[in-house]
Amino acid sequence: MALVLEGTKERVLDLLRLRPYTAKELAEALGVSRVAVLKHLQDLEARGLVRSEVRKCLGRGRPYRLYVAQDREAPYAALCGDVLKGVERVLGREGVVRLLLERNRSLFAPLNLAALPLRERLTRLAQFLREQGYEAEVVEEEGKLYLCQKRCP
Repeated sequence: MALVLEGTKERVLDLLRLRPYTAKELAEALGVSRVAVLKHLQDLEARGLVRSEVRKCLGRGRPYRLYVAQDREAPYAALCGDVLKGVERVLGREGVVRLLLERNRSLFAPLNLAALPLRERLTRLAQFLREQGYEAEVVEEEGKLYLCQKRCP
């Protein structure tokens, strides 16, 4: 089942995937109150997406809580990146592009997307990706359509 996060909660998790943060640092980075960030962090911890640990200050001061993303998919994503880098070393960048284009052709061929209008094509593709466990959606901004993929399964 795909996990759907929206708005600030998604942005909190995106930042925590980059590096650990305190609630204060997250609030400053996102331009929201520390209280709002703490509520999002509590929810993300309850879902198992974030963990926290108490750290002692260097020198004097109160201990602080540091938050870290806890994605089960992260090792798999690292493996995929390593495999693609290895393929690139063997086949070159053009070989990687050819490999991925062929994979996409065979994966999406059953959807018969070519003859559809753009909006329907994107909607059908987003639905297919959601069925595969991705967080995909079609977004329209200023008259332009975008296929957004937020997370891999």
